[in-house]
Amino acid sequence: MDVKDASPTRPRPLALPAAVAAVLALAVAGVYRHAGGFAFVFDDGGFILGNPRVTGGLSVESARWALTATYTANWHPLTWLSHLLDVSLFGLRPGPPHLVNVVIHAVNTVLVLLVLRRLTGTLWPGAFAAALFGVHPLHVESVAWVSERKDVLSALLWLLATAAYVRYAARRSVARYLLVCLLFALGLAAKAMVVTLPAVLLLLDFWPLGRLGPAARGGGRWRAPLLEKVPLLAISAAGSLLAIFAQRDSGALASGEVYRLAWRAANAAISYAVYLGKTLWPAGLAAYYSFRLEAPPASETAAAALLLLCLSAAALALARRAPWLAAGWGWYLVTLLPVIGLIQVGGQARADRYLYLPMIGLAIVAAWGAPALAARLHRAPTALAAPAAVALLALAAAGSLQAGYWRSNETLFRHALAVTRDNWLAHSFLGAEARKRGDAQAAVAHYREAVRGNTASADMRYNLGLALAEAGLTAEAISELRMALHLNPAKAEATLLLARSLALAGDVPAALATFRAAARLMPDRADVWNDLGNAAFRFGALPEAEAAFSQAVRLQPGSPLYRWNLQQAQAPRAR
Repeated sequence: MDVKDASPTRPRPLALPAAVAAVLALAVAGVYRHAGGFAFVFDDGGFILGNPRVTGGLSVESARWALTATYTANWHPLTWLSHLLDVSLFGLRPGPPHLVNVVIHAVNTVLVLLVLRRLTGTLWPGAFAAALFGVHPLHVESVAWVSERKDVLSALLWLLATAAYVRYAARRSVARYLLVCLLFALGLAAKAMVVTLPAVLLLLDFWPLGRLGPAARGGGRWRAPLLEKVPLLAISAAGSLLAIFAQRDSGALASGEVYRLAWRAANAAISYAVYLGKTLWPAGLAAYYSFRLEAPPASETAAAALLLLCLSAAALALARRAPWLAAGWGWYLVTLLPVIGLIQVGGQARADRYLYLPMIGLAIVAAWGAPALAARLHRAPTALAAPAAVALLALAAAGSLQAGYWRSNETLFRHALAVTRDNWLAHSFLGAEARKRGDAQAAVAHYREAVRGNTASADMRYNLGLALAEAGLTAEAISELRMALHLNPAKAEATLLLARSLALAGDVPAALATFRAAARLMPDRADVWNDLGNAAFRFGALPEAEAAFSQAVRLQPGSPLYRWNLQQAQAPRAR
């Protein structure tokens, strides 16, 4: 027998990375093992269930809409197409779309491993960074919320574009560069937050690719890597403009008078520090963090700004000795810029989902920093294995617990109230849940808290008015609905409910005038014309009643009630 044949089979070079990738995918599956049983939550109602374009599934017409729509203040056609495909494949069941998010997140986790391994030529630091990315509780919002498909989908394309760029950097060609551009453009079509990719590629040129700066391998200079990014920057600028136009046209850009620039700048500095703290210790995570309409404490702002300056200065000072620190910290700072709140969109102060891509930078710092620290302490790299395993297991357990809160609106927002203060949005959703189960008193209590936390919102005033009306508190309902219309005179549902409440209270003249306004706002609603006819009939304005009932019959000719009302209005004239 040949000696060579008797020797043990040596493992193939890709066997270990493949095994690590499999373990990472299983870890993600373990954290989100219950996601298939989760309900639609948060904005899924308006984003998916209440969107007739999506509920109709994928078609030529819906695909055309997806390419041009700025619905919900976003232009992200690729994300819309993915939701349309979900509906065509699975209907409106919530379980399968949740599992699609989990699968994409698992793929992203493996891609983090593969990209970092390809960039650095090492396995274990990239494996640790990928594991952090895969199981960290801060990523639960992006994965367990169906409407945040745009996070996981855009990150998938970001990572594929990065992988394509690494191939291009190894051997440059037009075809490889065009592939980077294509994947980047597709990422922008999933979510505009990926606009910072060109800047991150520059950071990777610095480390670990070594293509940037005076110490670049092969005597490289700054000019070539910078010029390479010009087409990518043009794509980024186009994506940014599309996002801004979509948010402006939808009214999502917050007023500079309400959210003052100084407050936004202070909140941005604090948010950078808070995100860093929650990455290290992910406690008190919630679906919504309200923006306080006041200047943050000066001490808090100064401490956050000082922390950022010190960490940034340290990263720059150590750029030659620890280039991974500059690259990772720069990745974190740059990728958060579009969502840090300097341009305020919506009413949140910050959001866990915004850390989906930026956390990769912090994971790089941790994964390459720990071995460097161990070396300075004269410890073997293997000494890191046990602490790393314990940390990852703890994060996975916390991630699984956090994922469980996304099971339903009830569990999600009760948890939010437990870990945050003055969370008006949580009270609003809990008020809606109380209305669904017929608990009028609980609905009123939650909506009162929602109004107290957001007094300038016509929607919150309307919700409270609706709950009060359903609880039989008509006088209070009228007061809240009038306030809602003071804030937004064009709010049609508030106008109609106010008219009905006035009629119930016996104020027929005011009810009649308000029904007229409701009919102007909702001319295609047969029930509104019928209500107007009833009010006019009670007031003795028979010609107006007849005209209103006639319009109701025209809009809904099959209704026997509307026809009977019309006959009643015509009867005195017939006699």
